[in-house]
Amino acid sequence: YGDAVYETSYNAARYNGTDWIGAQAGSWYGDYSYLPPASCPWFDRGGYFGGSTRAGPFGFAHRNGDAAVSNSFRPAVRLAS
Repeated sequence: YGDAVYETSYNAARYNGTDWIGAQAGSWYGDYSYLPPASCPWFDRGGYFGGSTRAGPFGFAHRNGDAAVSNSFRPAVRLAS
């Protein structure tokens, strides 16, 4: 799909309105995997430094778009087909 979420994760955690369901460490090598809910529609790719071994290059989580000094990012480009 081009953003590497589908390609690198399985059963990623998703928010059902009250709780997270699915694999919270479902990306490659056990990296964290949280799909963004409507309230936080941005992807945080890479690692939060406090995420320990789950914060590798294949990790992703949800963000609200605010700056975060503790997170890294890895740009992803989707090419038109």
